[in-house]
Amino acid sequence: MKIQATFIQAAAVAALVALLSGCGETTTDTVKQWQAAGNISKLVGATDASSDQDIRLAATEALGALKAEEAIEPLGALIVDQDLGVALNAIRALAQYNSPAAQKHLLSVLEAGTPRGRAIAAEALGECPLPEAVDPLIKMLDDEYEPAVLGAAVSLGKIGNAKAVEPLSAKVQSMSQPLRLACVQSLSSIGGETAIPGLALALGDISDDVRNPAVATLVALGPASIPIAQEALRSTDEKVRQSGMAILEGVNQIPSSGDGFVWYQLGKTQMDKKKILINTAVIEQLASQGGNAVDALLEAAAHPNAAVREHALQALEQIGEPGANKAAEAAETQAGPEAKRWFAGRGNWRGAPSWRLDLWGGVVALNPNFELNPAKTAQLEEMDSDARRVMANSQFMPTREYIPLLVSQLSYTETSGTSNPHMAEHLKLATKQLKRLDRKAELPLIAAVSDPDPQTAGNAAEILMAMGSPNAEPVIIDAFSKQLEAGAPLGDTPFYRALQKIDNPATEPLLIMAYPNAERALQVFKRKYPGARASIMPSQSVYEGDDKPLAFQVGYYSGKHIKEMKVTFRKHKNGEWKPFPALPDALPE
Repeated sequence: MKIQATFIQAAAVAALVALLSGCGETTTDTVKQWQAAGNISKLVGATDASSDQDIRLAATEALGALKAEEAIEPLGALIVDQDLGVALNAIRALAQYNSPAAQKHLLSVLEAGTPRGRAIAAEALGECPLPEAVDPLIKMLDDEYEPAVLGAAVSLGKIGNAKAVEPLSAKVQSMSQPLRLACVQSLSSIGGETAIPGLALALGDISDDVRNPAVATLVALGPASIPIAQEALRSTDEKVRQSGMAILEGVNQIPSSGDGFVWYQLGKTQMDKKKILINTAVIEQLASQGGNAVDALLEAAAHPNAAVREHALQALEQIGEPGANKAAEAAETQAGPEAKRWFAGRGNWRGAPSWRLDLWGGVVALNPNFELNPAKTAQLEEMDSDARRVMANSQFMPTREYIPLLVSQLSYTETSGTSNPHMAEHLKLATKQLKRLDRKAELPLIAAVSDPDPQTAGNAAEILMAMGSPNAEPVIIDAFSKQLEAGAPLGDTPFYRALQKIDNPATEPLLIMAYPNAERALQVFKRKYPGARASIMPSQSVYEGDDKPLAFQVGYYSGKHIKEMKVTFRKHKNGEWKPFPALPDALPE
């Protein structure tokens, strides 16, 4: 036992002596001991090509951790080592130095290193900025290895040389999201007004992580970013417009009037896939500017984005007559060839001439997507069975361009008079299509109310009241008055029915001058007995001339029972059709 103990002690002493003298087999544990002892010369020696790879790798890693200046040149020599693993570790080691001497070796890696080596060197060169690193890093932005490009972009931002602004800006719209973000962050780090155009390229980025930092930096740059933000509001890209708004809000420069106000409001418009999300508040804000907003709104009416166009159009419709002349001029000078021809023919539209047609037609003609199907147009112009086939086709989805043709169908006549069996169908189909278009057809229909043809005017008025158009009410009242003065027969006509739907005391003196219908009898009954639950009963007389009475049976609830009252109209000498005998003051019990 004593002999064995003595032998172990001797072996331990021998091993210690060998370690301290550098003799014996070198292992990775040995390298760790040299690192702990700060023995740079031993570590440098262990990187020699004669050593095993694992020893060389461990030694280069240890030298990087120690960051000793005397190890820089030996490590620099290893970056071209035939063992790529050792070369890469040497580059990693040099990357941990924040010294110009180490970075000069890293610069050489950018020119001749492996892809991974270039990536490590590119990223490390930003830690101790060298002016001479800028050009090689800019060149690295076109490297085929993305991590190397990414490292170069990051380092250029850390160096902060304005020379990198343009090359970084060129990569802001790269396919790589990490690279776009790195470029935006580096442009933000470099800062200054020269970075603004590059940052502006990120305002429509699909990634919030890229877009938001760009917006934040532009906000931080203050008033210098306002022109870019104002330009962004005119973009075809919804995200760009929203970014422009965010910048203006961030620098507290929200416009309150003028063109800037118009485009700021239009920046709030949105599309849901292909559907326009109508923002009535935006339209009202735009319309409140009146004639001052017309020029900018006409520019917006030609915008490629459908939501922007629609809100501009509806605002112009609300502004009304002050925009008519400019809209017509814009269409005549700026619209496409097909739209110009269409607009030039507005003198043949129902209700022409009219400022409403000038305004509406001018704005519609500015649409860059203006289109009329030649075959459908020709068929509708014939106003016969071909026109009915078009209007009855479920695939026919009329746009504004077709509205004047559809309004023309409201005057459908034929040689055999109203007995023609197709007339009712024709009017029904045209009415259905115009009602589908709803407020899009409002201005042309209002214009048509003043058309000399009573059938067109009356049918247009009835459609407008079915739409619930308050803008049409004064026009309908005025047109009805003129037709009464001209002696036109208006009793139980579309015009008469339209007038009945207007809740305005001004209609009463007009309604009383035309022979009544059943709806008129019910209207008179309800006005006499407010709150009464009543309806017209099937039995009623037919108009046989002004000298004959017209009687209608009205049913009403009296408690739980239904009672009837006859309402008889007679034409008085002053031309008024009034109940005679007069209705009792109270409903009979």
